[in-house]
Amino acid sequence: MPDMAAGVYETLGIAYEKLGDYAKAIKYHGQHLAIAKEVGDRAGEGMAYANLGDACRDFNKAIEYHTLALAIAKEIGDQAGECRAYMTLGNEYLLKKDYVKGIDYHTQCLAIAKEVGNRAREGGAYGNLGSGYQLQGDFSKAIEYHGQHLAIAKEVGDRAGEATAYGNLGNAYGSQADFSKATEHHAQALVIAKEVGDQRGESRAYGNLGTCHMYLSEHVKAVAYHRAQHALAISLKLADVQSNAELNIGIALTLDVRAARQGPASGADQAGNRAAQPEADIYVLRISSGHLWSLSRSLARARSLSVCLSPSPPSPPLPPPSLPLALYFLLYTHTHTHLPPGVPHLSLSLAYICMYVYIYGNTGPACCLSLS
Repeated sequence: MPDMAAGVYETLGIAYEKLGDYAKAIKYHGQHLAIAKEVGDRAGEGMAYANLGDACRDFNKAIEYHTLALAIAKEIGDQAGECRAYMTLGNEYLLKKDYVKGIDYHTQCLAIAKEVGNRAREGGAYGNLGSGYQLQGDFSKAIEYHGQHLAIAKEVGDRAGEATAYGNLGNAYGSQADFSKATEHHAQALVIAKEVGDQRGESRAYGNLGTCHMYLSEHVKAVAYHRAQHALAISLKLADVQSNAELNIGIALTLDVRAARQGPASGADQAGNRAAQPEADIYVLRISSGHLWSLSRSLARARSLSVCLSPSPPSPPLPPPSLPLALYFLLYTHTHTHLPPGVPHLSLSLAYICMYVYIYGNTGPACCLSLS
C-alpha cells in the first residue's frame, strides 16, 4: 500500500507541476519522499528529490535537491539517474549564470550518456553544452555542439530535438550577426514544430524569424512573422509572449515607416507610409497600457530574467517630440507598479526600447528580453 500511495503522490506532483501549480507539486513530491524514506526505497527517494528539484522555484533549494538525487544515484549505481542529475544541475547553474559549473555538469552528463550508449541523452547533452558556450559568448563552440545535437537528433529520429537544435543554431548564428544563416535555421525549426504539433515551438520560431528579418531590414516580413506569433500566443493564452509580439510588431512597423521615409518612395508608398505610422504607434502604446501587467506577473513567477540593450543607453534622455511624454511616463510608472523585487531597471529598459526606435530608427538598440 505505501508503495502504491508513493506512486500516486509522484504522479500528482508531476501533474500539478505541468499545470504550473508548484506549491501543490512540492507538497505531493514531499509526501512521495516521506513514504520512500519510510519503506527504505532509495531509488524512490532519489526520484522524489529530483522531482522536488524540478518543481522548486528557488535556485539554491533546487540545486540542493538535485545534489541529493545525484548522491543517491551514485550510491545505488543508477547511471540513468546520475546522468539526469548532472543534466538538471547543469541547467540550474546555467540559469544562475555560473557558466563554468553548468558546462562542467553537462560535460559529465555527456560522458555517462556516451558510456551507456544513450544516443538521445548524448544529443541533449551536446545541445545543453552548446547553450552553455553560447551564454559564455563562445559562439563558434556553441555552433559546433548544436551541430552535433542536430546530427544525433536526425540519426535517432528525434524530430522535436531536431527542431530545438535548429532553433539553437539559429540563435547562435544570430549572435554572430549572420542573420541569413540564422533565418535558414529558424525556418527549419518552424517547419518541424508545425509537423510535430509543437505550438510553443512554432511560436518561438515565428518570433525568432521576425527578429532576424528586422535585422535584415525586411520589415514587412518581420511584421508578418510577429503577427503570426501574436495570433498563436493569443490562442495559447501566453500573455508574456503576446505582449512581446505586440512590441515587436510596433517596432517593425516603425522601422518600416522610417526606412521608407529615408529612401525614395512614390506617392502611393508615402500614403501607405502615413497609414502605417499610427498602427505602429498603437502597437507600441498597447504594450505599455494593455498587456504589461501580465508580463510583470510572468516576471514575478520567473526564476531568471535577462534584459539587454545594445548599445547601452546613457542616462535617460528626454523623449523626442514624436514620442508623447505621457507614453514615456506610462511605460515607467505602469511597469514600476507591478515590478517584482530584483528587476528595478526593467521599466526603464522598456521605455528605452520605444524611445530609441523613435529617435534612431534602424540604428536603435538590439533588444533581448528573456524569461524562464
